[in-house]
Amino acid sequence: MSTHHPVKAGPESKPGPTAGKPPASPRPKKPAKPTGPGALKGSPEARRQAALILEVLCGVRTATDASKAMGIALPRYYVLETRALQGFILALEPLPRGTSVRRSGPKCAARRAKAGVAITRSPSALGARTTTLRESRSSRTIDAIIAEGRPCASSGTISTTW
Repeated sequence: MSTHHPVKAGPESKPGPTAGKPPASPRPKKPAKPTGPGALKGSPEARRQAALILEVLCGVRTATDASKAMGIALPRYYVLETRALQGFILALEPLPRGTSVRRSGPKCAARRAKAGVAITRSPSALGARTTTLRESRSSRTIDAIIAEGRPCASSGTISTTW
């Protein structure tokens, strides 16, 4: 009587999904984004205020000392501190995955100009477009109601051809 022991196959014995294909070339690396104090944007005054707020949060100086160094009142310092913390928290929120759609900026403006699309941002043009859109929607709705033979609230008559 012989006993049969199955032989376990190792990873080298199974052909994988890349069997017979040449090795994939590595993806090109994106250039590293600048980091550190030199990468921070903003005016020298804003950077100094940020440093003072961080010193207060770390306990190096008091809020009163920082407000005096900034040349502002203590209540105004607390307003700036709250805004700074809010910006810090917003910056740490997770970004949406995938490519973001940007509708402004120099690249988008150039693309619109190339396509011949003009965007007017004047309030009067926006109001005129909104009015035109509203009128076209209401006339289409009224035309559809009349075509279906439904009752029209403005005339007070009820059609029986439903």
